[in-house]
Amino acid sequence: MQSPKCTSSANSEPCCERNASEETSNNSSKNLRNSSNSSVHCLTIQTSNIAIQDTNGSSPTTPPSPLYKKNLSVDTTVTSASSSSNENPTPSVEETTPSPTTANVRHNVLQKISKWSGLDNFGTPLEPTHIIPLKTPIKTKFLESTKKWRPFTTEDFLFGNLKSGYCVAGIVDLSNHDCIYDVDSVCSPKNPEQFLKEIGKLYFKDEEEKDTLLKYVITSPILRKSCIYDNFTSDEIRNVIDNTETIPLTYIKVRLVAKEIPGEEQQVDFNHVINDFFEKFPSHYIGVHCSYGFNRTGFICCSYLISERAIPIDEALNIFAKSKPPGIKHHWFLKALRKRYDPNYIELNDDENGVSEDSSM
Repeated sequence: MQSPKCTSSANSEPCCERNASEETSNNSSKNLRNSSNSSVHCLTIQTSNIAIQDTNGSSPTTPPSPLYKKNLSVDTTVTSASSSSNENPTPSVEETTPSPTTANVRHNVLQKISKWSGLDNFGTPLEPTHIIPLKTPIKTKFLESTKKWRPFTTEDFLFGNLKSGYCVAGIVDLSNHDCIYDVDSVCSPKNPEQFLKEIGKLYFKDEEEKDTLLKYVITSPILRKSCIYDNFTSDEIRNVIDNTETIPLTYIKVRLVAKEIPGEEQQVDFNHVINDFFEKFPSHYIGVHCSYGFNRTGFICCSYLISERAIPIDEALNIFAKSKPPGIKHHWFLKALRKRYDPNYIELNDDENGVSEDSSM
């Protein structure tokens, strides 16, 4: 299957876009929806505008049409994941800035791979929510020339969390560059509690057999290999597989510029889509990442805890730091967070704050 092809707008770096034909709706809270025939849900936020776009694997050639409305606007198109059509969708706007080639994207990724590879793949859920911070996954083909680095893929993220009892059904991508991982090759159990309950009843001959089952379940049904299914000798295991209904991964793109404080409108949009996700999938978990999973991720997640869950600033920062040590690194991000949410905040200079600048992540 094809992974999302990324496009760019005139005034920003490219982001992962699913630009098929658009159908406008003004009700944002009810439009994060799942079609039974759809494999990927890609939602792209531009300032305070939301555009939901699904794909059938065709390659978009233009950036999405900009939305110039103060109120939230939702553009939705639904297509089949199993479509074999290779036709490109009709361009809705003129192309202003071409997308970078895959080679350029790979080059940029490999420049930072040493730092990326040394970081933990993902943290623990940000209690009391079901948000899990992570570093950006990278598809295997991007690392073909660097055999020393082990890729961290969406499969790794979903599998690792499922082993811990967390069914991930969505990912929010905060990066301001091309999507560099596959989002249409994985899925999640539709009823997490029931699935985990049934798994707990099974007897596995070893841990490897259990891991194989979990990896098989999170693999998109059209990519599953029958030989793996046939290797399960237990009828009970096969019955669990046969009776486990799955849902496609929900992919959400919130374009944020590295080292820049997320705007208040962007925060409102993030809060909207996270709340919508949890309204639809109350038992599932959702991953949130930028490039490394510290600053943009930490700021926007802590802001969500503060503004939507009424958690004090210091407690929110501690929750994130505990999940993704050492937490937010950029001192100006920490300063901006307090300035935005603490009415009694008194701004000090950097020397008085006693912090040093780390602009590497």
